[in-house]
Amino acid sequence: MNKLKKSITIDGAKYLLRLTFDIDDFIGDGIFNLAVYNDKGGRELEMPFASSRGLPQKWWIEAKEVFKGVRH
Repeated sequence: MNKLKKSITIDGAKYLLRLTFDIDDFIGDGIFNLAVYNDKGGRELEMPFASSRGLPQKWWIEAKEVFKGVRH
């Protein structure tokens, strides 16, 4: 599985976490955007997640908590 994709389960429902990367040429850095998809492929959430300098090694743990917080 791609390092920027991770399957998770919350309350019995399956989701796919996916990070995309956008480069900001003006500041010389970029940002990872988090997208969460349900088991039918529908997008549940899309939002900025972390800068290229601040992405945690186990990013999916933090992303799951962010999604759970937004979801409720």
